[in-house]
Amino acid sequence: MIPNIDTKATATNAAAMLQNYHRMRAIARRPIVTGAGPLTGMPASAPEAGRTERHMVEAINARAFVDAATQAAQTVREVYGEEKYTILKCLYLGAPVTAENIMLRLGMSNTAYYHAKEDALVGFAEAFPVDWGELLVVSGGDRHESN
Repeated sequence: MIPNIDTKATATNAAAMLQNYHRMRAIARRPIVTGAGPLTGMPASAPEAGRTERHMVEAINARAFVDAATQAAQTVREVYGEEKYTILKCLYLGAPVTAENIMLRLGMSNTAYYHAKEDALVGFAEAFPVDWGELLVVSGGDRHESN
């Protein structure tokens, strides 16, 4: 971990970012259609062309977000271990699992779980690219500059 990190604020930021994962994954799964639509011989109308372009950009951005989040979670797995990765996967990346079920699965007490969850979220924040917004908060309120 990076020194002087406000772990609670950083974990909150990471959790807020991860709340978008399922929506972004759904958008990322949409096919990117580059055609002009039906072959009528007429060009696409400006609003229709703009809508198609917007959907393409949304899908490309969503794929980049999902890839970045998946890679950050894999970094947590490599650096912090399987337990922290499992917490991220169960809470944010896979089918939702309750905290109680995660604690049972990992054989953790309530306190140990919440500490591990915070550590997992901070690890995710450290690994997640700042292109999507800085998640790390340095103690004292200053933002952490990385890269």
